[in-house]
Amino acid sequence: MGVTCLVSWCKNEAVPRGKYCPIHGYGKQCQINGCTKKASRNYSLCYYHYETLKKYFYTKLSKDDRFWSHVKKGTPHECWEWVSGLNSGGYGFFWDGDSAILAHKYVYESIHGLTNSRIYHTCTNRKCCNPNHLTLENPRKKK
Repeated sequence: MGVTCLVSWCKNEAVPRGKYCPIHGYGKQCQINGCTKKASRNYSLCYYHYETLKKYFYTKLSKDDRFWSHVKKGTPHECWEWVSGLNSGGYGFFWDGDSAILAHKYVYESIHGLTNSRIYHTCTNRKCCNPNHLTLENPRKKK
């Protein structure tokens, strides 16, 4: 058996040497039954269906529910990978309603409060959102 698609609720097998199934991969068809339009790069829906879903469903979810719907959770010791948009540095980012925020920063600040300090990953995985892997201290700094 191959690797499962990185979309948290999807149980389909990923394409060979890929991370997503054919439905959720780049340039694929909209996942709404009967729709033949091309899905956008960041979503598995065409523009029309994405906007409709956002208007009637997505905006009704809390900010935290929206955030965690983009994270593939594992055990408390594993990395919880961000499976949505990435910036040019490979870090996940999330639109919190006012501005784009780094995914790991959103997690850290939702637990510990606002900080102007840099947040480090103890696991060195830039997509990781596991609160147990985030710290204000640089784990690679020599003491």
